[in-house]
Amino acid sequence: MAAALEIWAACSRLPINLALAARWLVGKEDARSLAERRFIASRPPPAGWDGARVVWFHAASLGESASVVPLVRAVLAQGGDRRALVTTSTATARRWLEEALAAGRLDGLSAERVAVRLAPCDARAPVERFLRAWSPACGVFVESELWPALLHTCSARGIPLALVSARLSARSFAAWSWPGARAVARALLGAFALVLPQCVEQRARFAALGARLAGARTANLKWCNPGFRPPPAPVEAAFARRVLCGRPAWVAISTHDGEDELLARAHARMLARRGAGEAPQLPLLVVVPRHADDARRVARAARAYAARGLSVARHSAFERGAPTADADVHLCDSIGQVALFVRTCPLALVCGSLVDGIGGHNPLEPMRAGCATLLGPFAQNVTSTLAAVARSGAGANALEQLRSVDDLDRALELLGPERADELARRRSAACSAADTLEARVLATTLDALRAVLPPVGTEKAVGGAGARGTGARSACVSSIQVQG
Repeated sequence: MAAALEIWAACSRLPINLALAARWLVGKEDARSLAERRFIASRPPPAGWDGARVVWFHAASLGESASVVPLVRAVLAQGGDRRALVTTSTATARRWLEEALAAGRLDGLSAERVAVRLAPCDARAPVERFLRAWSPACGVFVESELWPALLHTCSARGIPLALVSARLSARSFAAWSWPGARAVARALLGAFALVLPQCVEQRARFAALGARLAGARTANLKWCNPGFRPPPAPVEAAFARRVLCGRPAWVAISTHDGEDELLARAHARMLARRGAGEAPQLPLLVVVPRHADDARRVARAARAYAARGLSVARHSAFERGAPTADADVHLCDSIGQVALFVRTCPLALVCGSLVDGIGGHNPLEPMRAGCATLLGPFAQNVTSTLAAVARSGAGANALEQLRSVDDLDRALELLGPERADELARRRSAACSAADTLEARVLATTLDALRAVLPPVGTEKAVGGAGARGTGARSACVSSIQVQG
């Protein structure tokens, strides 16, 4: 198996270099990132890290980077002289993590104990330079990071590796299952001392490819709270005063093309049912498009709502101080605003689930904030989340999946004053379910990682009985106020 990794690592050099050149040509790489990927001019470890036990976390892009933050926090909270190196494959994710650390937006984490870098490109020389510079005690990879040169070199150096929140898409699993590819997959996965899949279905896929599984356990890090500090209180107060104005509100998160038209229809119907002449109390729809910083995507969304006769105000107008209180739809046109909206709107619909072919997005962020949370009928990507919420013991309707798009009309009646008690119960159940899932995921992952983490405190050897941490848990909304 080592020979298979050796051959693939050698053969991957040219494709890797061509891929980097292509990314540079389209503006996804610059001179700094290329130098860092080749570990030619990368920044050294921070001062004061000499002799520290470096736990290396690797996540591919922004979503995976956010999901690993709670685990980083939990591992460091176990104490000792551990430091965390977080590498990512995209400049966007690296920039986001660096800015969040520098601004103090990640509770419990600081640049003194956490370093963020781009991962080296998957060629032997850069990987060797990277490992010599950082000397990680172990590596914790997230989801499906299978890089042959990286894995082969870590194995040769005796660096224990774990793959957590592991997943393989159906297409990737089918490709790896071909007889010629299966040996390579087995060799790649053999570099990991343990693999902890996201769910039972993923566990079956990794087992079929010969991975060393962490028993029968599963854990999905995307159920955990990155621990972002909430928006400043003055911003929340201004949004409530100048935009909500006492109106009941619902937020549609991560909308895609084809969904805005359905949302516009449902919102227009609700406004018609509520009647004319009550503008201050008519419900508000807050829309967060997927890729809200894409001007063309936001413009298409705005046209979809205007076509239904709905007035639209953009979030950037609110930020400039312009009047936005009379709009039917508040359209987000920048990233990083979801936390504000889920903290101020009692009802959330997680999109990518109203039309077929997308599969839905993670509903845990609005649930954690205390939103009564809905999913559309096409939520294949989050079936394991739905099942886990049902098993959480938080009660019925902690997370509701609509049977059809037309079922949205019924669900929106939760915003009526006569349903205030039910809405409050759903909000509390959603928050409780999110907290329960997070605690279970972190406990399961930390327990599995004892096999690779460096010792801390009174532990005598890797895998010894060390202190167990549960990480930072989200706080439920202690007092849920129904708007409108």
